[in-house]
Amino acid sequence: MPLGLGDEIQPDQTAPGVEEKAGWRARGHSTNFHPFLDPYPSLLVAEEVLRLHRALFEERFGHPSRTVRQHGLRWIGYTETPALLARYGLRMDLNFVSMRPSKGYVCGAGFPIPFVDQSGAIIPLWQQPTQLEDDVILEDTGRRRAYSYQLSTEEAVALATRLIGDSLDRFHTPVVFNVHPPFYVAWSGEFFRRSLAYAHEHGVPIWSAQE
Repeated sequence: MPLGLGDEIQPDQTAPGVEEKAGWRARGHSTNFHPFLDPYPSLLVAEEVLRLHRALFEERFGHPSRTVRQHGLRWIGYTETPALLARYGLRMDLNFVSMRPSKGYVCGAGFPIPFVDQSGAIIPLWQQPTQLEDDVILEDTGRRRAYSYQLSTEEAVALATRLIGDSLDRFHTPVVFNVHPPFYVAWSGEFFRRSLAYAHEHGVPIWSAQE
């Protein structure tokens, strides 16, 4: 559950537990914190929220986070937010998402590329686009989302497998999925499982953002 500055963490908000998460990591998954930087009135507030969330994550789970996907996706300035994320040890940003009405590699690349500020200096943070999100492409059985394409499971699987196939035959770029755990349980699980099965059947490596 995303927490804002000043929110208290309650016992029922701390799942998954340390042992469960350690088991995930032992099987090759990476785990990272999900900072709630939306909305915020200034970069100073954003930094305090980021500092707090990183500290809580590292205190509970005992390891730093190297990748970031923040709640809400928004940021301040042109490269001010990437520079902030880099100062806190983050090295891979997955916050670029293609939503209606735009689609495709709007950030200019399919492979991860580093951010560059207005002076031409390279920021030590890489950006990797996220092409497929369950709440962006699928029809939500709970409520209608204005930004969603409202595709059926069959349509979403066809889109995902086409992108994976194109990455093998034409573009040779990563295809990034973001699937929300509660949505996976409620209505996007079949889409994700079938997409991963297709990748596995065609010999596509399945990596975490950390890898």
